[in-house]
Amino acid sequence: MKNSTTIFVAGGTAGHVFAANGMAHYVSSKKIIFTDKRGEKYIDKTLFDEIYILPIKNNIVLNFYSFIKSFIMSWKIIKQNKNSVIIGFGAYVSIPTCIMGWMLSCPLYLYQADQIIGKANKILSYFAKRIFVASYNIQHKKAECIGLIPRSDIISYPINLQNELRILILGGSLSSAFLKLTIPSALYNLPKEILQKIRIHQQAGEDKSYFTKAYSDISLKEVILDEFIDTTKALPWSNFVIARAGMGTISDLTASMRPALLVPWSNAKDNHQTYNAQWWAKSGGGWWVPEHEFNANYLKKFIINLVNEISASSESSSDLSNKSYDSLGKENKKTELEEKSEMLGKWMPIYGGLLAVKTIQRDLNIKLI
Repeated sequence: MKNSTTIFVAGGTAGHVFAANGMAHYVSSKKIIFTDKRGEKYIDKTLFDEIYILPIKNNIVLNFYSFIKSFIMSWKIIKQNKNSVIIGFGAYVSIPTCIMGWMLSCPLYLYQADQIIGKANKILSYFAKRIFVASYNIQHKKAECIGLIPRSDIISYPINLQNELRILILGGSLSSAFLKLTIPSALYNLPKEILQKIRIHQQAGEDKSYFTKAYSDISLKEVILDEFIDTTKALPWSNFVIARAGMGTISDLTASMRPALLVPWSNAKDNHQTYNAQWWAKSGGGWWVPEHEFNANYLKKFIINLVNEISASSESSSDLSNKSYDSLGKENKKTELEEKSEMLGKWMPIYGGLLAVKTIQRDLNIKLI
């Protein structure tokens, strides 16, 4: 079994790069990654031997020169690394390197995290040996379901309620009214006794000063605002998450057993975030709501129900055994948050990276692990 260089191609959004990081964690042979300027900041530089930033830009037609330069750059690097296998993670960034790799007789594999095949992977599917997919929703003759690929440093943290709701709010780069209007308005109208049981850790992006002011008159138990959140630390702190429905986020939520309310971005290409949210909610690990229905009144009622359920559970489990029973001697029902967290723990299709690497290794009779 011969050694082989593995070339990862991922960029455009954080979700594509995080999946590449997650798969690269299992590869011990030489690893190269191609990305763009947008994806560079999400790369785990400890995982890769070489990192190349393609000049490619969104909208290939309007930026055709940068597209050709990306082809040439890919050709030079792939020629220097013979016996390479190429793995593309979707988006426009993957097109020049994946096609050039195929032209140079490198076996090509794709990973499709979203619940519908993206435009780039549709094009590249004609050249690929396999398309690794996150679920059986995608029907394609080359598709092989391997599950989710979370980041390697995300592990399972059973939630701890402690008679309070600790809300992690993600999605600062796609905020708009989703964060800036709805969430502060919903919290402002909550009763004081509810607010005193709520802590918030929010990814505020460039709007940190706005949210600092927005929350200043709301009597929350705690507010933490960060421009960028390290979810490896924030997820274990939380017991409930509000987020968009990108597959990178969904992978991390599943791996960390964190129940969430997903609000798909309404402008996502091909409405793929809605398909993602619907699929994930069916797993039993969370909820989803269309963006046009996610208003202050909806969120207010949602939070009140969660806090009241946590309070009732805390009161009923205050005996020394940490178990409570009804008048018939049956153990009281767990909160919905606890049930959904346990459901994610049972479901857990989170070893997609390892399964993909083993499949490639078997297909090509090469050593990657």
